[in-house]
Amino acid sequence: MAKHLGTLKSFRFTDEELALLERLAADHGTQKAAVLAGLRALQGRKDISDQELLALVAKRLRRR
Repeated sequence: MAKHLGTLKSFRFTDEELALLERLAADHGTQKAAVLAGLRALQGRKDISDQELLALVAKRLRRR
């Protein structure tokens, strides 16, 4: 039986997001490692930062 190699995911990045990904990939070794490091860092968080809260409120207000 063939070994499962994972599930392919693709995302579109802005130039700014791509630059961030590339910088973090250099620190973590690969783009996947950089993404997983970010996800793991967020996994245990229960509280959001003030900046995240303000961004969320602004986003919701724009929907009105």
